[in-house]
Amino acid sequence: MGLGAKLAFSFSLAAALFAGVLVFVIERTAGAQAVAVAGGNLTELAQQTTQRLERALHERYREVGLMADRLSRMSEVTDLQREVDELQASYRFYAWVGVANVQGIVLAASRPPAAGANISGRPWFASALRGNRLGDVRAAPELAAPGAPAPRVFDIGFPLRDAGGAMTGLLGVQVHWDWARDLRRPEFQPGQRNGVEPVIVSDDNVVLQGPAPLEGASVMLESVLRSRTEPAGYRLERWADGKAYVVGFSRMRGYENSPGLGWTVLVRQDMDDALAPVRELQKRVLIAGAGAAMLFGLLGWIAARRIARPLRELEEATRHAEAGAAAVHVQPQGYREVQALGQAFDALTGKLQSLNSTLELRVAQRTEELELALADARASERGMQSILDTSRDPFFGMDFEGRIVEWNLAAEALFHWRRSEIVGKLAQETLVPAHYAPALLRQLESLGADEPPPGAASPTEQVLMNREGREIPVELRIGVARAGGRRYFAAFAWDLTARRTFERSKSEFGSTLAQDLSAPLARVHDAVDLLAGEMADELPQDVRGIVEIAHNNSSALVRLVEDLVDLDNIATGRMRYRKDRQILRPLVERAARAAQPQVDRRGIRIALEIRGDPAVYGDADRIVQVIARLVAAAAQTLPPGGTVDVDVAEVRGRARIVVSGGHPVIGPVDAARAAQDEGPAEPPAEDPGLRVCASIVDAHAGSFGPNTEPGARSGYTVELPLVA
Repeated sequence: MGLGAKLAFSFSLAAALFAGVLVFVIERTAGAQAVAVAGGNLTELAQQTTQRLERALHERYREVGLMADRLSRMSEVTDLQREVDELQASYRFYAWVGVANVQGIVLAASRPPAAGANISGRPWFASALRGNRLGDVRAAPELAAPGAPAPRVFDIGFPLRDAGGAMTGLLGVQVHWDWARDLRRPEFQPGQRNGVEPVIVSDDNVVLQGPAPLEGASVMLESVLRSRTEPAGYRLERWADGKAYVVGFSRMRGYENSPGLGWTVLVRQDMDDALAPVRELQKRVLIAGAGAAMLFGLLGWIAARRIARPLRELEEATRHAEAGAAAVHVQPQGYREVQALGQAFDALTGKLQSLNSTLELRVAQRTEELELALADARASERGMQSILDTSRDPFFGMDFEGRIVEWNLAAEALFHWRRSEIVGKLAQETLVPAHYAPALLRQLESLGADEPPPGAASPTEQVLMNREGREIPVELRIGVARAGGRRYFAAFAWDLTARRTFERSKSEFGSTLAQDLSAPLARVHDAVDLLAGEMADELPQDVRGIVEIAHNNSSALVRLVEDLVDLDNIATGRMRYRKDRQILRPLVERAARAAQPQVDRRGIRIALEIRGDPAVYGDADRIVQVIARLVAAAAQTLPPGGTVDVDVAEVRGRARIVVSGGHPVIGPVDAARAAQDEGPAEPPAEDPGLRVCASIVDAHAGSFGPNTEPGARSGYTVELPLVA
């Protein structure tokens, strides 16, 4: 793009940006002002409509009240009927006018239900008897013609009283709801307002009058809620039709002695209609901005032509120098800056000619050096490949995109890819199954970081695949290597297929052995338990000791077999949990009862301390199994007559179960001193029962471990999440 085009574009862009900023400012300022003006107008319309409705309702209320006073002095039914007919004829929106005694029997009526009908069950009648003289808008099926929909009315009821003030009957008037539509007609004639619509909402948030889709619907609008605390105002709201509206609101609170019905009058206008003048102004500004952009673009192009003339002379001289002209002299005519540029160009041309000859000599020397270095690198690469091919372990190298760059003979034997076939291809497309590729890519990304995280280069078990697509479990060690100034990932892979087969066979053998031993061992244990319990007193002293030893060993073997079965179920995914909300207190007590027979013969006591009633979400039987197993494990560390403590409490939003018995835990300083005095200790053999406990607690999203707080007795701590 030339200078002229750039200047023209820049001037046009500046003008367009100015117009855009102006449109934005108009939208922010004029738009807010337009909304405020529209809101004020809609609020005023809502207030005017509210006043008209309140005054008209008061007129009907006062008229019916005066008529009730007049009818109270009449006793003849013919007089009552004449007055009722006159009242009916006086106002076209009266749907029904009638007089009934206190038992609800109609004495006189302008329309059916006629004299003699019983209206005591009508809602308005019962409400008027209680002193409520105004009834809200409702459907009146009793006034509907056959096959026609029920008209909507609101009720006015006044008591009739005799000279002593006793109630003798009621004057009831039902007013057509079209009365309200007729009242608002002068303010909302079609085409008179730009999209302005009135909506009347009852005190229980039901639309009494408004657009057809809304009538009878229940609405929860902020404007309706605000009307109960503010006399009038406006809000910006999005209604159920998905459109945004400016809504003015005003609430009816009664007029003079008329109590009113708590209606809220809403006057809404579509936001697009409210902002129509602002949109028109923005359109005009955009048109003016486009014209200004075209004008400024033309002026910029003309100015650029005058500025670029001396620069074109410099460009022509540069082309002569590029073509190899012996001497190039530039004397551009124009402004001072271009003349200085021409002089600098002449000086630079001379220096370039001097440097050109020196540069050609240096290029020849460096070319010879690079050819020698390239030959050395190729020889080194062949030597490295020979070393890798003699390795018995499969090896391959990848660049930072996962592309294979190195491949030895052992890798060919394992994955069935020749070096010439796989080098240059992506590992995630040839070696890594699609569902394992993201994990490997994350590992490569962490290894390639400037400061890889600790353990990033440690061996990991991965699943790769050979050329035929068969998945091969491998142990993979990946590091970062350098060769020829470039970095790449160096990976050694060891096939784990044989190891996995051996481990699976070992697991199956252990499971089968545990299941085969469980039944006969249980019978042996029951027999020894019988000898050590009920028949112990009948045995000689020396035999009793042998039976006790046999009982302890058989109990340990039963627990071991049960633990092995549980471990197999956990490893194979057959362990099932029936989880529900559980109170810990009965579960702990149940676990103590289950463990009691195992500790009774040694005189060991189980002490429970349960604070509160913590609840967890889990399997009751498995939780009891964990606690009972930990109680039995703690009892093994105690001398006869000792005590196993089980403490349950809520700690930081979790249920903590501490099972302890034995010597106090030493602190960190004492532990270090003991290690120096006694030398390194061998770790205890792993208890299958504790592994089962740890797996069950982990399945309940809890934590499990030995007691480590200094001063506490040795044992184990279980924490489970609390539930409400």
